[in-house]
This record gives sequence, structure tokens and C-alpha cells, in this order.
Amino acid sequence: TSTMRLLLLLVGALVVKNSVEATCPTVHEQQVQVQFRCTRNQELNDFSSNRLDIFAERLLSGVESQCGISKCQLKISDGTDIDVVSSATDTIQFFVADSDVALELSQCSESQRLRFDRCTVKSVVKLGGSTTTTTTTTTTPHLACPEVTYMSRAQFTVGCLQGRGLTDRDGDLLATRLTTSLVENCGIDACDIMSDSSDDLTIIDDNTFTIHVASYHVTEKIDQCRQDQHLRFSQCIVRDVSSTEPVVCESVVYDTPLQMEVACSRDRQLDNLLPIRDLDFFAFRLEQAVVNKCGGKECDLNIPYGASDLTILSPNSFRVNGRESALATLEQCLADGNFRFNRCTVRSISSAASITSSLASITEGIPDTMYSFDLEINGIPSSVSSVTLEWSFGVGSPGTTVLPVTGNTASHTISASYSTPGTYTITITAFVDGEELASLSIPVTILGVVISINPPGLTGGKVGELYNFTLTSSGFPSSLTEVTFNWNFGIDSLSSGEMNVAIVDGVATTTISRTYTSIGAFGLSASVISDKGTLAQTSVVVVIGETIERDNELSICDVWKAANQGGVGVTVDNWDISAIPLGAVFDIEYNAFGIPDKYVVEYPVGNTVLDTGWRGNPMFDGLPLYPGGVVGPGAGSELNIFSRLSSTKFRVTIFGPDPGTVWNYQIRCRIV
Repeated sequence: TSTMRLLLLLVGALVVKNSVEATCPTVHEQQVQVQFRCTRNQELNDFSSNRLDIFAERLLSGVESQCGISKCQLKISDGTDIDVVSSATDTIQFFVADSDVALELSQCSESQRLRFDRCTVKSVVKLGGSTTTTTTTTTTPHLACPEVTYMSRAQFTVGCLQGRGLTDRDGDLLATRLTTSLVENCGIDACDIMSDSSDDLTIIDDNTFTIHVASYHVTEKIDQCRQDQHLRFSQCIVRDVSSTEPVVCESVVYDTPLQMEVACSRDRQLDNLLPIRDLDFFAFRLEQAVVNKCGGKECDLNIPYGASDLTILSPNSFRVNGRESALATLEQCLADGNFRFNRCTVRSISSAASITSSLASITEGIPDTMYSFDLEINGIPSSVSSVTLEWSFGVGSPGTTVLPVTGNTASHTISASYSTPGTYTITITAFVDGEELASLSIPVTILGVVISINPPGLTGGKVGELYNFTLTSSGFPSSLTEVTFNWNFGIDSLSSGEMNVAIVDGVATTTISRTYTSIGAFGLSASVISDKGTLAQTSVVVVIGETIERDNELSICDVWKAANQGGVGVTVDNWDISAIPLGAVFDIEYNAFGIPDKYVVEYPVGNTVLDTGWRGNPMFDGLPLYPGGVVGPGAGSELNIFSRLSSTKFRVTIFGPDPGTVWNYQIRCRIV
């Protein structure tokens, strides 16, 4: 009957179908790359997953109908089995049963115009690889890598078609296609990334994984490639690349500057390695060569940040800091002919030029003490006949000089003193033709020792009365346990004293006493001393007898106005300048003649703007009456000692300790 006839046809069809499926291979071991040209404008990279499935089905149908190759000879069940090559959107890769099928497909494309989905196949190339129907493995075109040390990890964030997460993908296929894409599209050396199989991928979540790379420089280069183009592999697009484990050599001491000369292929020059990432990669390759070719250690050279850690000295030479032990290793590597990296060959290596000083540091410096530094520059190239030396003490003006070179060495001595306690840095740099050759920094700490006298002077003292003065000093280094106080009451050589005092909680203090037997102005001086010398000193004026106080007025400018002359004791002149316009500047002329006197100007009152020190005949220098010594002749002048502000008063105080003294002075203002 017709029903029976229909059943027989169905059974026959099933038998035929099963017999065809039985001839399909279970292993697809040959990978092919197919390049084609299409009449459409849309690129494969822009296809949706459904559209890519249609493309795959039409490819299968075209191969079967035009080449006579069974669909099951190609491992293409849907669009996920096609790998779109990122560097050429009209190039794909997929697997076929064996090399014979690949050859047959290639011959078909050459003998006729193999068309599908409005595309024409231009070429078929046989690649390597093997796969099964459940697991696909491609052979990435890796180089024959030496034993490479992978010092970092790169983390990838991706987005894949059809919403398939990384955990649902074939890990071996992901790994090898990632490597292929990085090599072909980013120019990454295959030996710089460890991505041969699923074992090399650490899947963090559906969109994130990490792989080992040779250095964080490789990660930076991959990320730059991602930014420059749409980086894709295995139907996934790379969204972000970052370094997760940069190498850190925190405990290593890099005490040996190394200078290397290289010869690079195609006459490449170091000062033309731009952009900076090219020099970064040069530094990374150097780091790799030290480990992989010279048998050194990862942290032998201090180049964690690449280009910024190299000092380019010439188009073919550079300087880098390294371990002291690294020099012998690298010299042997050079002698063995193995020291090559980044298409460059190292021609010479030596300790770079360096600067040494007789004083490496000053940790407990004394104010106003002169310190000398004997400098020596070693390791100067034999072709250099002179070097320019520049230095800065951290205060004051810098210095410079040109030094001759004798036997690869140059030397010079510089000196400095510091009047203010604090921390300073002496910077010394040697140059050759404007290029830095070597540098040195010397830390300097000047002790902040201070001394004070309390009360800070005396006016209106009485003859025959006992006066006490407390000397206090502080700011000592912790190693100091005792100091010596010296003092002089400014009367005669017999009015001096000395006492050793223990330092308690960083402070030394003692009290001294004196009864004055005559009227006058006396200089009480005191100093604190250790085995390092005088640490600090100060002085105050003690006036026995009444202080003379006078009032003066200055009402016009550009005319000198003299104050009444004076003599022994302390004279205080209060000047009224309310009639003088704001902004006017003030000058003083004075004459202490032979016997020394001192002038102190305050503006506003309480703020000292001028202290002349003791002025007079130098024959009086060193007498107790004049603590600090005579600093200049009796006659002198000072311009622009202050400018008129809102305050309408200034004060001039004259100290005349000797009963035979006489002095005078005059004041002028100017409109500027």
C-alpha cells in the first residue's frame, strides 16, 4: 500500500543518513586559513552571532556544492567554529579533517571561482593544528623559545559574541588564538607570552583572565595595541589589559653604575628610539638578556620603570645602575659572545664614571664652620680630555669649573659653611659636552644648637647689687651627654668663667652671678662648647645706671637730620615720622670715632632692622667690653634700612660701654 511504501522510503532515508554520518571523521586535525573578497560592505567583525551562523552555513553549502567536499569534512557547526583574523577582516581560520581535505579545498579555489554568501575565495593556506569534535587545539606559530623567565602577569577583560562567558569556551583554543592575535596584530614576540594551552589561562570570571608575560613592558605594549585598534581573538574583543604583578626589587642595593656600548641592526640609534615605549621595550629586552642569556638574576639591573631608568649617553651607549656582583657576570657574557638583545649586540661594558668625596656626609655640623670636600671623578672615558664640574650647596650661589682629565681621573676641592641650623644637600655633577657624566649628592645636617641668657640684658641696674643670669642651651645630638659653658661679664679678663654641665633631656643649663661696682654699659657674652668646637654663642648688654631716653622728630625728606651726640651708657632715641609719606625709605650715617659703640635701629619698635655691631678702632677688638669683637671702623652708613609703613615711630639705641666714648649719627628719608 501507499502507507507501506512511505515507511520504506523513510527507513531508506534514515539508513542513507546514518551511513553518511558514519563516514564523518571524529578528529579534525588540519587548520586552514581562507582569504576572500566580498561585494558587501559589512565586515565580519561587525556580524551578529546569528548572521555569522548564516555565513558559516553558506560556506559549508558552497564548499559541498562547488568542490564536492562533504560538510562533515569541515568542522563548522556554527559561527563559533570560525575564527575571524583581526588583522584582515576578509580572512578566516577553521579546521578540516586532514591535509588531503585542505589540499582539495585549495585546488578547488584555484580551478574555479568558489563563491558563497556574495564572497569569492581568493586563497586557501594550510596551517598546523589538530582538534577533535569536542576539543579544538591549534598550534600557535611560536618561536623556538629559550628558557624565558616570566616576571609578570597580564590581566585581560574581554567581551565575547553570543554572550558566551570564558568558562563556557574551549580554553586551548582561546589560548592559542590569543597568542596568534597578539603576534600578528600587536607585534608581540611569541616567547614573551605564556599562552599555549588552557593550563596557561587563569580564568577569574566569565570576562576576565590572566596569563604570564615576560615583563610588565609586554603588558603595556599589548594595552597600547588594544587602544590603537580593535584587538580581537576567537570572537572576543579585548576591553582592557593591565599588569597585576610587576617585579619589585625593594631590598636590592644598586651601588654600581654600568656603562654599555651597543651596535644595533639597521644602524638604529638609542636616541632615536621613540616613542618612549620603544625604549621601554629596549630596557625590558636588556633585563631579559641578563637573565636568559647571561645567567644573571632578575634584579641585577635597576630598570623597573624602563626608559626612565636608562641614561642615554650617546647614540650607541647608555648608563644603568646595577648590583656590584652583576659586572663580572655581564663581562663574562660579553666575552662568550652571548650578550645580545633587541637586535643589538653589546660591544663593551664597564663601571660608569663616578664622583667620590672625602666627606660622604655631615651629620652633626657646626654653624659657621668651614667644611672642605676633596672630590675625585673616576672612570672618565679615555677619549675625554676635560670635564665641567658644577655644584650647589643648597644655599647661596652655585659654582662651576672646567677640570683637565689625567689618567681617566679629574679632581677638585670645594668648601662650604652654613650659618643656619638645618638640613641641606650638596649636589655635584660632572658634564662632558653638555651631557651628564656622573653625579653625587652629599647630605648635610647642621646642628640646631641654641643658647640664651635670661634675663636678656638689663637696663637701669644699680651699683653694688647682685644680678643672676641663667644660661640655657638645647638642640644637641643624642650622642652628646655633656657640654661646657664659657662666659664673660664684659668688665675685664677676670670677669670670665667656665663650667661643665650635663645634658638632661636634651637641655643644659646653669646660673651665673655678678655684682657691678661702677656705672656703664657692659657686654655679657656666653658660649656653649663641645669636643666638636663652639656650638653656639650669644651676648646681651647690661646697663648699670640710668638709661638716657630722648625724643626726636623727622618732618621732611631728602635732608639729613642729626641727633644730639652722646657718650657712655645706653641712649635711646625715639623718632616721630608721622609727617613722612608712606613708602619713603630711611638711611643712617654714624660715627663712633675710636672707642667702639654699637647702633641698633628698630622699626616698628621691637623689630630690629639694623644692628651695626661694635664699630671703632680695631685695637679694641677682643676686649671683654665688646662681645663678638669690633666689626668695622667707627664711621659708616646704611641705606634703605626700612620703608615707611603705618607705624609712626622708630627707635635708635646706642650702646657706649667705655666712660671715654663719644659718638654721633644722623637720619635721612627719601621719596623713591
